[in-house]
Amino acid sequence: MGEYSLVDYTFKGKITAMVYIHHRRIKNPNTGQDEFMNLEQVIYNYVKYGWSEKDAIKDWKNADECLLDAYERTKNGTMVLKQNYEDIVRPYVPSLGRRSHKLETRISTIIKERSGVINGVLDDMDRSSMAQNYLGAMAL
Repeated sequence: MGEYSLVDYTFKGKITAMVYIHHRRIKNPNTGQDEFMNLEQVIYNYVKYGWSEKDAIKDWKNADECLLDAYERTKNGTMVLKQNYEDIVRPYVPSLGRRSHKLETRISTIIKERSGVINGVLDDMDRSSMAQNYLGAMAL
């Protein structure tokens, strides 16, 4: 879409934070391993393996850790994965012989897609006023 405006940086930061917050640490009913999943993924996995949708929603809402908790801000402002979350965010895959970046790739794709939708639909004034509004940020 070309150049970024000042509004884009605020907006993309809020979109990123919301995506990270909406991925919660949940035990996958199939594997028994902790994973960061959004509500859709939790419902899908729970229902697929015989749990109710109501249980899935309850567990997701009660999860006390989100993906944002897995990162810490460094002195220069970058976000770095905390060591104790390495096995959950980047699990080792023996068949690949390396760690998987599947979750981070999926998160990046979601952020790019949602940012593109917002940039394509709203003009600069709408985006700036929406970014300043708490409810507007939640809609993203």
